[in-house]
Amino acid sequence: MLPERSAVRAVLASSAIPAVFPTVVRQDRLLVDGAITSNTPVEIVVELGARRLIVLSTGFACPPSGPPEGVVASALHSLTLFIARQLTAELERLDADIDYAIVPTLYPLIGSP
Repeated sequence: MLPERSAVRAVLASSAIPAVFPTVVRQDRLLVDGAITSNTPVEIVVELGARRLIVLSTGFACPPSGPPEGVVASALHSLTLFIARQLTAELERLDADIDYAIVPTLYPLIGSP
């Protein structure tokens, strides 16, 4: 079990999105949301031996009602597009012998995940 202070810092680090939420410094390292490097770590689980994948995306399935308004909305929309493209690129790089299925995200989505 993590000490309370460590758990709070871990949660803050897991939501640290550059330009939106501040990074967390721990042991001289800058920690940010894992989605920045790999929101759905498909390649990592394949390297660990997985040959059949069921991908549960955490992205948004609903089309926006209009262009994002404001800096934060634009940054979050850009990040969402980046994450979706990152997953697509990882799946395209998989060997043909890797079997995968993508579970559709909820639609309509009433609130933010």
